[in-house]
Amino acid sequence: NDIVFALYAKTIDLASNPNLNPIGTVCSFTLAADGSLNVVNCLSGFLAAPFTGVSALGGNLIVSGGVVGLTHFVYNTESGMISQTSTKNLVLDVAGLPDVVMVTPTTIAFSADFDLIDFGPLIATISDNVTEDRRFAINGTSGFENKIKPANFPLVIDVTSTAEGTFLYAANGAMAVVDPTQDGTATVITDGVPSGFQAVTVAVSTTDKRAYFGGLVAGTSFVLVYDISSPLSPSLVGMNEVDGRITSIGANNGMVVYMIDGGETINQFMLSSESTAEPTPTPSKMPIVGDVMPKDEPTSTSSQIKVHLSFICVFVIGFGML
Repeated sequence: NDIVFALYAKTIDLASNPNLNPIGTVCSFTLAADGSLNVVNCLSGFLAAPFTGVSALGGNLIVSGGVVGLTHFVYNTESGMISQTSTKNLVLDVAGLPDVVMVTPTTIAFSADFDLIDFGPLIATISDNVTEDRRFAINGTSGFENKIKPANFPLVIDVTSTAEGTFLYAANGAMAVVDPTQDGTATVITDGVPSGFQAVTVAVSTTDKRAYFGGLVAGTSFVLVYDISSPLSPSLVGMNEVDGRITSIGANNGMVVYMIDGGETINQFMLSSESTAEPTPTPSKMPIVGDVMPKDEPTSTSSQIKVHLSFICVFVIGFGML
């Protein structure tokens, strides 16, 4: 069985309702071979708003919390049982943390709004508490421009670990890659980028050494495929137009799955050598948010799809591991 983590937080306009507490709930489930979910337990009592994400790896679970601070849980890697730690709604020196992905069981990569102007990955470490290590502001980000209320913030990060090292790929208007283990600057990806392209989501497939960026050109959605054999110098190898306004993507070994705004299904296509595959819909009946965590295997060996739906949160599939 895999373990699924689901996060729910009621959408609240904090500016209009400053005295309301946006209480969050995180639940764990086991995912059976037939696709059924069996609840393990749920915990509440923390805050999360307005954009927030969840990620888990190796017994640690992080809720990014948006503008009200991150919360750290631990879980049993066999049963999936979640327990609270003392770190609840810890506010770092940023404007907000709209999303998160675990790099290792103790290393976190937050999608961070540093100061309402600069955006990019923030790397933190779990020890007795959660502490910031380094941050990477991305040149040319689109900031809030491509957000979709209430749940979709277009600053997404995915991670891959290979023989060359560990690397993060980020989408927020610009596309960028960083080495999260070293101080430095984010490298903006420029090879073959169509004029006006605004990246809103990304997934990395270690299997075929590809990064898949979903984004927009004048309102039309495209998937750009990059060869990341040279991790810090990606080269464009394919591009597909897709119907609808893309919001989320996952990919593994040429199979691409994605969500569109207002869609009720997960769409998919197999990337052909000419990159002209037509998208076909696949029904999805799981309008929840979570992080599917294959037991005994790190997330870096598979891509994820983060599906931001009509209420706050994210449903994440360890694509290629199920």
